[in-house]
Amino acid sequence: MRGLTNVTFIYLDETDFFPIGQQQDVRDVSERYIAKSNPWIVMVSTPLLCAISLPKALVTSNLSSLFQGG
Repeated sequence: MRGLTNVTFIYLDETDFFPIGQQQDVRDVSERYIAKSNPWIVMVSTPLLCAISLPKALVTSNLSSLFQGG
């Protein structure tokens, strides 16, 4: 995903199933596009299974105003 220009939509599905190191990498790379092209970033996770990436994005992000649970 790195090096893409004019990204408008990023869909992250079931990132809790990614290896632990890749979960943070995916989030870091995705959030860097906010400054470049202001894309929509959608994180989807199975209810009651989201253990790491989605709650971490909602609670600990310095960009928390950009994230919404639903």
